[in-house]
Amino acid sequence: MFRELTPLDCLLATTILGYAFALSWHGGLGLGRTIAWGAARAFVQLTALGFALRLIIDANSPWIVLLVLLVMSLLAADGARRRVKRTVPWARALCFAGIAGAVLGVLPLVIFVVLRPDPWFAPQHVVPVGGLLIGSTMTGTSIALDRLLSEAQARRAQIETALALGATPREAARAALSAAIQAAMIAPINHLMIVGLIQIPGVTTGLLLADQDPGTASRYQLVISYAIVSSVAITAAITARLVMRELFTARGQLRVELLE
Repeated sequence: MFRELTPLDCLLATTILGYAFALSWHGGLGLGRTIAWGAARAFVQLTALGFALRLIIDANSPWIVLLVLLVMSLLAADGARRRVKRTVPWARALCFAGIAGAVLGVLPLVIFVVLRPDPWFAPQHVVPVGGLLIGSTMTGTSIALDRLLSEAQARRAQIETALALGATPREAARAALSAAIQAAMIAPINHLMIVGLIQIPGVTTGLLLADQDPGTASRYQLVISYAIVSSVAITAAITARLVMRELFTARGQLRVELLE
């Protein structure tokens, strides 16, 4: 049985970062200040998260749970947009549409069909699982968006030639669209290939630390892994297709200024 960790224990855990500080100083990497800032932010954010989750669980309200998921999705959309250097009209809204589509498509299946908590909105189930899916879709969204713009720029001549020969924008940009979705799917698919072989994944580790049965912990991880793959596939497909429309004018001309 693991004992409860106190805030003092977490402060003592910062001594573990001494290795990273030493390597940065000895190697002249100049990462000491960045590591310290990241450690401080993580301490504050995770401490606040603990208090927030306690309030959410104690409230036990479906509306609060839905509000939390909405806020998380909005923050994820903003985070995905910030990771892409190029400017696209309505980028945050398009990223949010992709993330929301993935969450609405996958999370209800996970909750109502597989986990079946009682009540159905149980915060200790819905919020963590929703957070895992939203976090994964944020990464998938940013990769799909960035790759689509990069592919469109690299294939600019090919796309414009196809348009000149009578192809529709969707036909002309099909290769770029496929490359964007494939790039977003690489990480979750690779995770399926190695999960449980090279490392004990996060969900399994968390449940084991909570003294759950190893078989139960592994099965929960399997459900989450499958859900993440589908979530990333949905968000990448929606986001890439919506952004692709913004790359063309109403007359079907490529908006090259967005690719600069």
